[in-house]
Amino acid sequence: MDNLKSLYNLALEYSNKGEYQKAIELLEKVYNLSCNEFGEEHPDTIFYLNDLNKGLISGILEMTSGIRQVSNLDINQNLKLSIITGFLS
Repeated sequence: MDNLKSLYNLALEYSNKGEYQKAIELLEKVYNLSCNEFGEEHPDTIFYLNDLNKGLISGILEMTSGIRQVSNLDINQNLKLSIITGFLS
């Protein structure tokens, strides 16, 4: 039980630092260990599964946010090039 809590707390630290992949890997491990030790319907196991889902969602949101930032950067650069090209023609 203490091992699970320690791994869980480490996963939270990774998540707080934005290291979602490491956090998700640890949360998966914690969930699987809890399933083996307590069963899938135990309240602790359900709690860990819930946090695993939150971690997956946070990771996805973080990835899409990065994609949106890159897309916005590309759009802004293309707009600037269009403006510059328009002035030069």
